[in-house]
Amino acid sequence: MPLIANILKPRGKGTPKMEEGTYASLPDTTTEIAHVLGRTPLAVFLTPRSTAVIGYALESARSATSITVRANVSGVDIEWAAVG
Repeated sequence: MPLIANILKPRGKGTPKMEEGTYASLPDTTTEIAHVLGRTPLAVFLTPRSTAVIGYALESARSATSITVRANVSGVDIEWAAVG
């Protein structure tokens, strides 16, 4: 189990789940990224990985089925991870 998942282990809810992925060319509008954790994530990590665009992405909401993110400029590639 990754260290961060062990630290963020939800009390009384069993083993924490972790899902990760990438999103290419994130637009500068609110965008939902689906996940299959089955519960609202305790933590979400977003890392910009663009080579052509300098920008960042911020999480604006999270639910049991998706994470809502927005980039400051269009075209930002991100890697994301959700722990719940």
